[in-house]
Amino acid sequence: MTPLPPSDSLLRDLDEMKPARRVNDSIERGRNVAETQLAELKMPDNAIHAGSFCVFAEPADPIDEQPYWLIIQLELPPGLTRRTSIRNDVTGLISGSDGFRMTIPSGPAFFVPVGPAIIAVPKPPGVQDRYHLGDGQARWAIWVPGALKNVKDTIHVYSKLRDEKHSLNVEF
Repeated sequence: MTPLPPSDSLLRDLDEMKPARRVNDSIERGRNVAETQLAELKMPDNAIHAGSFCVFAEPADPIDEQPYWLIIQLELPPGLTRRTSIRNDVTGLISGSDGFRMTIPSGPAFFVPVGPAIIAVPKPPGVQDRYHLGDGQARWAIWVPGALKNVKDTIHVYSKLRDEKHSLNVEF
């Protein structure tokens, strides 16, 4: 199914639903963290572990409608020599209980239900996934738009390298 592009009026409505300052602050903070500090981010107490995967949010507990960065960490097998192919190793889907959908790695848009239709909404300009490869682990940072309180996100992740597949649930 090919998603329909969002109408101008829908994009205006979506913009009005989120306080611009919080969105812009979160995007800026996320850019800075993802680009310069992804390796140094400390795992919060509410990080979720499954097999070789760990996922957590930055900020650790976003407020309602605040975009956040989903950090996916994968412990690498010992003696790994294929450093160049790891960047594209993890794939998956983020799905929200509110109908939100975003692929991993993410593309230029995310998908939201509007009535009976599902529309593609472009990500803010300059927002891109980030990646860091460190000693024994790889991290991906994926920008996720904010949601209302009590929306549950399920992160479905798969690593070809580890041949591991998990579904992890997050609720803020």
